[in-house]
Amino acid sequence: MGVNPVANPLSLGEGKRQKARGKRQEVRGITHPCPSQEGKARGKRQEARGKRQEARGKRQRAEPTPAPPRRGWQEARGRFFPIHYSLFPIPYSLFPIHYSLFTIPYSLFTIHYSPMTRRIFFTVLWLAFLGYAFGLAPPDRPETVDLIVNLSSGNWEGLNPVIIALFNLMGIFPFAYGAMLFADGRGQKIGAWVFAAASFGVGAFAILPYLALRSPNPELEGPMNPFLRFWDSRILGGLLTIAAIALLGFGLTQGNWSDFSQQWQTSRFIHVMSLDFCLLSALVPALLGDDMARRGLNNSKLFWAVSLTPLLGLLLYLSLRPPLDAAAAKVENAPQSS
Repeated sequence: MGVNPVANPLSLGEGKRQKARGKRQEVRGITHPCPSQEGKARGKRQEARGKRQEARGKRQRAEPTPAPPRRGWQEARGRFFPIHYSLFPIPYSLFPIHYSLFTIPYSLFTIHYSPMTRRIFFTVLWLAFLGYAFGLAPPDRPETVDLIVNLSSGNWEGLNPVIIALFNLMGIFPFAYGAMLFADGRGQKIGAWVFAAASFGVGAFAILPYLALRSPNPELEGPMNPFLRFWDSRILGGLLTIAAIALLGFGLTQGNWSDFSQQWQTSRFIHVMSLDFCLLSALVPALLGDDMARRGLNNSKLFWAVSLTPLLGLLLYLSLRPPLDAAAAKVENAPQSS
């Protein structure tokens, strides 16, 4: 059991005050102006009380109250981190800010939010991206067309591996979105295949209009067919995951990042393609919530883990998610209400 010399406030400050109070009462008892026997007796009692208080104060100063026993982790924390209590208010004051950042996208991507608000948000985002890409992004370079032809044809000699990896990753995104779009488009007034096909060429410029026009669709409409089974296949998700990991490793280890930074600042094609990659990664939650609901997955931790892991989170989800066949079988076998 350890002894804490400042655990009891009476051991120091109050002891001094009691000693001074005892001295005053002692003097008051001796020099009491009342000549009666009662006054003299009161003075004697005050004098004795002052001496007792003075003695109590001295004992409390000499014998501080022992601190209660600490557990192992508490003792280590108090020994090695004596100022930890003063640090708590700083990060705690930041927690509400982080919480508010998560509530904004969650309110926009959940199926219970107003469809009109979603349409306005994605329409404004689409127009803003268009305006930035063609109005504020760096200008085109004369060799842009040749660069696109070489990237598309596999003539990669002399090209920066970062640009090669980024260009091919942008080809993986349409497949990943198609794995959610075609099932989602079953219950929409518009055909998802038009936007899915256009996304192979223009990326988020085609996905954003679909998100603005679609309605929440947490249930699978119609029977399964071979086309939908292909896009729902875990094998497709696994192949996309392997390809993405290989491209990321190639770009991160072999790429020239100083050259990529310079081209990002001077080439509209590289600049907009990089922003397109970031935007497609950020738009995953807009379709993920309904796709999970169609499969009977109600897990907010899984939702945020997939949403906050760019590209690889979505691809791993596509590789491990339950098939729609199982969800459709549950709906067919469910008892019909009369």
